[in-house]
Amino acid sequence: MNRETALRYLFDIYYRHAKEIKYVCDKLCVTGENGVLIRLSINGGQMSSGELADSMDLTSGRIANILKSLEKKDLIFREKASGDKRYVIAGLTDKGRDKIRKIDEENKELVMSFIDEVDLDDMWKSLEFLEDTICKLEEKHAHMDSCADAGME
Repeated sequence: MNRETALRYLFDIYYRHAKEIKYVCDKLCVTGENGVLIRLSINGGQMSSGELADSMDLTSGRIANILKSLEKKDLIFREKASGDKRYVIAGLTDKGRDKIRKIDEENKELVMSFIDEVDLDDMWKSLEFLEDTICKLEEKHAHMDSCADAGME
């Protein structure tokens, strides 16, 4: 198999299974309010609203609405940064941390339900490949962004 054939196969897998990928992402709570909570948890419990918007590929307005809703539910707090009052930091409350634990347990159950049907050696090889591929894509993306910023498109 050459590189072009492998690339076509990768795209084909994605396009054929895009609906299932979205379903799993929705089930694993990696979007919307739960996605913000998970992102905060992964990043040490606090992030700026801009960092959240960038990391989730959402508009600042959408993130502001999600943060407002989470704050009303006492799952996060928001505060202005001491050096720049325009800079808003969001952080998890104790109730938010409890919610993350619940999400993690639900996700663990869901994932275990289909991991039990997969050969573990094959799964590890696939996960290692996926991790390597994502890291390479991130490096390429960062390089392309830096070239664009320097006007070298």
